[in-house]
Amino acid sequence: RSNHSWLQTVWLRGHFHHESIRLNRSLNPSDRLRVRKMHPFPLSISNCDDYDAQKEFAKEFLKLYYTIVKYPKPGEKSMLSEQCLLTYHQVNSWFKNRRSRDRDHPPELPTYDPDEVESTLTDLREMFGELEEEGVTEELELAMKMEEAERLDLMKSEDGSN
Repeated sequence: RSNHSWLQTVWLRGHFHHESIRLNRSLNPSDRLRVRKMHPFPLSISNCDDYDAQKEFAKEFLKLYYTIVKYPKPGEKSMLSEQCLLTYHQVNSWFKNRRSRDRDHPPELPTYDPDEVESTLTDLREMFGELEEEGVTEELELAMKMEEAERLDLMKSEDGSN
């Protein structure tokens, strides 16, 4: 494995050279990307297992971090790039793209039928009478009302933006 990077470089340079001769011009970055996609490394010099596992880890780690911080500071991005073995630019782009996707297709909030909510609360009160004494059902009702209000606000903002 110590020669993998050298062998990968030789592999790519050979395919880049062949493609530049075929096109009769030097390759631009999109040409190079296309060549890398068309000619993946053979398994004998590939870091496939490591790469796929690292890619999956980075994606899950960034998703988790995004649920906490949607706009990380530059220092946080540097820390994330080190943790995920990505460049600062890749981390920065990932967050920009994720925020853009969330704006274009916001995650759907659950909708509740008021009758269903009331029957559920009634069932809860019957099953756990002590909860009402502790004020838990009021907290549950408040939480469900807040979720419904957020959903309505989201629908209003979508209607206003169209």
